[in-house]
Formats: sequence, structure tokens, C-alpha cells
Amino acid sequence: MKLAAIILAAGRSRRFEPGDKLLAPVDGRAMLTRTVERVAAARVADLLVVLPVGDVARRSALRDAACAPPVIVRAPRRQEDMLSFGEGQGASIAAGIGALPGACDGILIVPADMPALTTSFIDGLIAAFVADDGCRIVFPVRGDVQYPPAIFPADLAPELATLDGDAGGKRVIASHPDRVAPFVVSADDRALLDDIDTVADLMRFEASRRQR
Repeated sequence: MKLAAIILAAGRSRRFEPGDKLLAPVDGRAMLTRTVERVAAARVADLLVVLPVGDVARRSALRDAACAPPVIVRAPRRQEDMLSFGEGQGASIAAGIGALPGACDGILIVPADMPALTTSFIDGLIAAFVADDGCRIVFPVRGDVQYPPAIFPADLAPELATLDGDAGGKRVIASHPDRVAPFVVSADDRALLDDIDTVADLMRFEASRRQR
């Protein structure tokens, strides 16, 4: 099956002070660079990254990635912003869907701020999607909690393209309860799904890695 991956990297990073969380170093690589490399190494045919309009630093981080250059998609721009950070995750997803280069069987949507996410975990999600003939939405769960990333069947692309604001993929998932295939995550793998919002989050992430 042919999968396209959309990495969401257009957020403002407001809570990460000072600086931009997606440019924060993880193992000597910008967080965004690291995420792109790991998704690119998975079983995906096309890779798109949604960036803010006019953001030079994040675009530069993409050039450092040890993989084929991804397709860069501009996030929707707010009227009042000279530098657009998009209009929420839903709008970024819609922009990515609109920029898909061709037909695919599934769409993997990955937030860029998950530095612990591994290629093998992504490939596990893809294997579960393929095993279900690409007919169901696959996403990680631990207990009652749902996490990104998620893989959507291609026939749901038109619905994903209507998202806006902060309404992300969970809205589409909630609309199709009969088409979900939760990917149960073990206690050991739960840490792979941590996202980074603040400097304190990143410090905890680094501390937990040193303890392993």
C-alpha cells in the first residue's frame, strides 16, 4: 500500500520560552529535523511538512535532514500576521491534504513535537493499517487515552480537507466509530508518544532518557 505522511510543524510554540521547540536540540539535531528523518525512514511513499509562511529557521532545519527533501506546504495565513503560524492543527491538516502529490491508500498525520517517536513504532502502525486492508483509522491508545500519530484511509481525505481551526484529526475519528482500529500501546512504549510543549517538558524527556 502507498502511504503519504503529513508532518504538522506550523504551530507558534508559544509555551516554549524562550525559543522555538521545533528547533530545540535532541541528540544534536533540531527536534523537527529528527522527526522528519524518522518518518522518512518509515514505509511512506510521500512526505509533506506543513510550515508557517515565511519561517526561515524551520525551513533551514529541514535542509539538515538526512533524507530526501520533503514537500513543504504553507500553513493557512492569518490576515494580520506577517509570519503565519497557521490557524490551528485542523487547518494545517487540510493544507497538507490539499497538497498531496497523488493518489495514496492512507494518510499518516504526525505532529512534529514528538521527539521520542521511532521509525519502528511508525512502521508498527503502518503494519496494523495494512493488515486491516487500509479500511480503518489506526491510532495509538493506552488505557482510555488516544494519542497521535494516526493513519486515515484515503477515502476520508475529503473530510480531513474540511478541518479548520484547532479541530484536528480526532474530530474525524469521532465521526467514524465503526471504522477505528486502536493500536494498543504497552507501558514500555507509552513514553514514545510524549509531546513537547514547554522547556520543562523537554527537560523531563532528556532526564528520562538518561535514566534508561
